[in-house]
Amino acid sequence: MVEPAPASDHAAGTSPKRRRRWPKILALQLVIWPFAVLLGEFGLRGVLAASGAGYSAEDARATLTRLRDQNRDFVPRPNSDLPWNPAESERAERVVQPYLGYDIVGGLQLLEDQIRVSKDAPGQRSFRVAIFGGSVAQIFGDEGVPRLEKRLRELPRFRGVQIHWLSFGRGGFRQPQLQAFLAYLFALGVAPDVVLNLDGFNEVALGKQNASLGSHPSFPSVPHWAQLLARGADRPQTIALAAAIRDDQTALDEFAAWALDRGVERSALAGTLAVRRANSLRARCLAHFERYTDALRSGQARRALSGPALPRDFEDPIGASVAIWAEASRNMRALCEARNILYFHVLQPTLHDPGAKPIHADEERDGAIDADWLAGVQAGYPRLREAGATLAADGETFFDASRIFERVTEPLYYDNCHLNEQGNELLAEAFGAQLVEALNRR
Repeated sequence: MVEPAPASDHAAGTSPKRRRRWPKILALQLVIWPFAVLLGEFGLRGVLAASGAGYSAEDARATLTRLRDQNRDFVPRPNSDLPWNPAESERAERVVQPYLGYDIVGGLQLLEDQIRVSKDAPGQRSFRVAIFGGSVAQIFGDEGVPRLEKRLRELPRFRGVQIHWLSFGRGGFRQPQLQAFLAYLFALGVAPDVVLNLDGFNEVALGKQNASLGSHPSFPSVPHWAQLLARGADRPQTIALAAAIRDDQTALDEFAAWALDRGVERSALAGTLAVRRANSLRARCLAHFERYTDALRSGQARRALSGPALPRDFEDPIGASVAIWAEASRNMRALCEARNILYFHVLQPTLHDPGAKPIHADEERDGAIDADWLAGVQAGYPRLREAGATLAADGETFFDASRIFERVTEPLYYDNCHLNEQGNELLAEAFGAQLVEALNRR
């Protein structure tokens, strides 16, 4: 029997020459790869510098943090370097509220404390300001109130008086939810001295979006409460989309945590790639959320979400939203005056209202806005100003803050509508004087 000849080193691909080449190839790669990374790093920094943009590690970190928190919190906060607290996330969970459409768990819990402090203890002198509106009002309750209280403290009447700030702002709230909320609180015995209503953006932006989704502008925002109408939520398609959203949120959360923990923003190359990846994950999550909302609207919940039937020639949802805003404000004023409470109404400023503010590069980068929201703001704010002037002429204490930033070049918005701390302080300073005047007249 003839035995097969042993395979040669050459046939097996392990010739002496090849074996001798591997250490050289490996050594060359160990030199080339770090050089390539350095070349890419400095090359990118040079390109960005030449374009005038430059690279900021601080901005990259802030963007990663913002994208992470937009997936975690219903209302993204500018001071998002604070550690994430799962308990706080649970407090932000939306639940059905029979009179308002929805509320958040934390809001229901906070209401118990607000009812308690709405009544003076024996021998206590206090003054209560209730703040109504959407998420802008909610954040103003944290970041604008200190400046506003400082202004009030200038009045002799507030010496030795404890000022309570009762924040009833909720993300997505708009008229007529605000008037319903006020009536509900009055029925519960909440008795503020001032009702401060800071609104406008949600009325026109979300009103236009509602109409595009087949829902009446007077109804709660469809994306904010559609998933709470459980009908249709148990269909396989809806469950799959809900799972996809959760997967997207988890992916972005884990990626952002990984990138932030390792400080990838210190490298222009790694930081740019990380921000691009985070934006991609966020966009995918938003796309799934839009499909999820559509799926919820397609079942039995469609009628519950749509509200009164829209006329076939319904071509002016923004006009309807402004009319609802004005009528609801009149109702809030009437409710307050019947109880000798000052009603103070502020039309909030917003980034995409043409001429409202010179848009900073940071605001342009972070202020992307839904097409319906943009159309609502651009067409709606001139009408809000006009309707607000009519309210003022009719005797309402009304302050138009929509143009207070028209000469401010610094960045004041950290997304398409929410103000940073400086913006909230400027807003408080802008209408604080008129609030003091209104109180002095009483």
